[in-house]
Amino acid sequence: MSRRLTATLAAALCAAAAAAPAAAADGPQISPAGSAAFPERAYSLRIPSGLALSASNVQVRENGQQMSEVNVASASHASKGAFGTVLVIDASESMRGAAIRGAMKAAQAFADRRAAEQELGVVTFSRDVSVALPLTTDDTAISQVLSQQPRLAVSTHLYDAVAEAVRELEGQGISNGSVVVLSDGRDIGSSATLDQVVRLARAAGVRVFGVGLQSSRFDPAALRRLAGSGTYADARRPQQLSGIFDALGSKLAREYLVTYRSQATPGERVTVEMDVNGVPGTGRDSYTARPPAAAVPPVPEHGSGFWRSTAAMVAAVASTTLLLMLAIIVLARPRPKSLPQRLARFVSVGPAVEEEEPRERGGLLGKLEEAVEDQPRWRRFAQELDVAQIDTPAIQIAVGTAIATLLAMLVVGATTGVAILAPLGLLVALVVRGEISRRVKHRRTELADQLSDNLQVVASAIRAGHSMVGAFSVMVEEASEPSRSEFRRIVNDERLGVPLEEAIRRVARRMDNRDLDQVALVATIQRETGGNTAEVLDRVVQTIRQRGELRRLMETMTAQGRLSRVVVTAIPPVLVGAISLINPEYLRPLFHTGTGNLLLGIAAGLVILGSLVIKRIVNITV
Repeated sequence: MSRRLTATLAAALCAAAAAAPAAAADGPQISPAGSAAFPERAYSLRIPSGLALSASNVQVRENGQQMSEVNVASASHASKGAFGTVLVIDASESMRGAAIRGAMKAAQAFADRRAAEQELGVVTFSRDVSVALPLTTDDTAISQVLSQQPRLAVSTHLYDAVAEAVRELEGQGISNGSVVVLSDGRDIGSSATLDQVVRLARAAGVRVFGVGLQSSRFDPAALRRLAGSGTYADARRPQQLSGIFDALGSKLAREYLVTYRSQATPGERVTVEMDVNGVPGTGRDSYTARPPAAAVPPVPEHGSGFWRSTAAMVAAVASTTLLLMLAIIVLARPRPKSLPQRLARFVSVGPAVEEEEPRERGGLLGKLEEAVEDQPRWRRFAQELDVAQIDTPAIQIAVGTAIATLLAMLVVGATTGVAILAPLGLLVALVVRGEISRRVKHRRTELADQLSDNLQVVASAIRAGHSMVGAFSVMVEEASEPSRSEFRRIVNDERLGVPLEEAIRRVARRMDNRDLDQVALVATIQRETGGNTAEVLDRVVQTIRQRGELRRLMETMTAQGRLSRVVVTAIPPVLVGAISLINPEYLRPLFHTGTGNLLLGIAAGLVILGSLVIKRIVNITV
């Protein structure tokens, strides 16, 4: 009997303990509303029952002192501007399908619970923040907007969207404003920070209610922080959203706005207590009385107008590009060529001749050229342009390529919104360099292929009684390009007093041809010791032809390796592009997280390294 009595008492005590917080939760609940300046105070009052309250049913006390002239307004009978809610809906690519359909259905359920004078607005967000519906009480306009699914896009500017909703409530002067935000992921790309948005909402007296739709990238921490002044709820499936929004709509439709004038002095800590006749319990809040504070630091706006759109950004970049290109054209006007430059078209001008030319160059490009012209790499680059028969000065090509590369990086970063993709603009420099190298290689290969036949003509001319220089002159008259131009340099250099073997070596270095070094050696032997030069040249021709056959054999045998290099290098970027078009959300963590960016950079580096290794393997020098 005693055991049964003890068990009964324990059960009663547990029930009482469980009922205590429930009763407290069912009592009046208050929270600051609006941004009225002290001493004016406004509170949002929620009660569990559907009682119709008036000012006589509500008692407000501050530090135990009863407040007079208390005004109470309900959502169903309030004047315009008293109550308003903005629904903030995630329209990123991750919401495609059942998620966005469930979100719009839930928003309609919320609207169905709305009180007659309760204004409703809708803000959608992805890469851009859009006010789909300004605050209104027009049922037709609300139904029309909520019946259509928003356009989905990449990125999730969650904080910008909440800040825009708060500004919408402030702009309409809503006394008791609320924001209900729905998202299935974390913020990506907002200009505003979480702390800025929380301060903005607190200063405006706007409560934020968070609803999270669980997904693979779901992170409720930000939504919970935003909902510090409201409540937060999770939905495991899109079908559960309607119930959550229906309950929120019913809860906000039963709210009351309580306003009064405080009697506290600035700096005083105040405890607010609010009782409602017929409702057990007391609603409590506290604040520190202070004079009107300085304005809250502004949150960066993220509007939806043209000047904040991607199209405006691209147009601005394109305009800047055109202006810079015009500046390049003006700065890069052709200048009169110096004597060494004119002679260089026909002979190999050495450093001694160049030093005789006074260095008087005007303009920015001239000064830049003076700063780099003594560098070996710059001399080699200028020589390659000459071999490739590109008449544009080297400094103009270098500066133009640098500017075009920078602009390409800016355009890629601006249009994609992903900073790690900006290095793709370096492809401009690679394309320019690749085209120059292709032309140089083509000219040098043509000279190498024509060399054996041209030397055979030289040997025949020597047998006919010509000197070696005369034999070269005979060959020049019959040779085709590029042999004609290059061997004419040898003949002209010799006429200007340059030793024949030195003239040949200059062309050998210029055309990167080791076979010509053998011809220079023959010229040296012929000058110093004499002998049967024609027979020696025949041996050289035979060696050059055998080397050419071996070179062509190596190119044939390594063709598969070169093609493999192109395929293996192209597969990763092609796959990334294809997957981004088919399912942009799949690769989103790579582009919008620090870890993803690091892995993407490592992968790009490995692809480039692999391409260079394959090139090294298949590039066999004969």
